[in-house]
Order: sequence, then structure tokens, then C-alpha cells
Amino acid sequence: MPQWQLYVIQNFPTQCQKGHVHIGEYYKKFILTESMGCSCGTTTQTCKHVIKHCKKYTRHQHVLGHGRHAQIGRLMGTVKGIWKLCTFIKRSKAFDKDDN
Repeated sequence: MPQWQLYVIQNFPTQCQKGHVHIGEYYKKFILTESMGCSCGTTTQTCKHVIKHCKKYTRHQHVLGHGRHAQIGRLMGTVKGIWKLCTFIKRSKAFDKDDN
């Protein structure tokens, strides 16, 4: 298993639930010099916004599934959901510091 997938599986759900990823929600709490808004125009960038709603990542959101299978709780709370998140994160680079 690639190192990045192992990291995401072990850490991402908790980090995202606590808002400890390179997004506006984190910057709002800890790095006040960084913008908390999303580059798509949303006032506060959150994990849920990036994963489900951000227009910047719509071309990658299909890998997350549809309907109840794409609910945040399932994506972060099931093995299958976390694998979908791994794929989304790798393809979109949504949580890379330089991409936000």
C-alpha cells in the first residue's frame, strides 16, 4: 500500500473532523494570517465544503459516489468510504497546502 494511502486511512478522518487540514477552517483557528475563504468564493472553507460542494473539485467528486453512499459520515466512517476519499484526495489534491 502506498504511504500516502496509509497516512490518509490512519489520519484523515480524525483530522478532517477536527478541522486540522490545510483549509480555511483550520487557518481561522490557528493561522490568522492565512485566508479562511475558499478560492471558489465560499466564505469559510471546510472539509465538507471541499469534499461535497466546492466547484473547484467537481470533476473529482464523482469518485465519492452518490446518495447515501456519499454522505460525510460514510465517507469518513467506513473502509469503503475512506478508500473513496483516498482516491478523491489523490486525484484532486484538494488538501495540499499549495492547492488551496
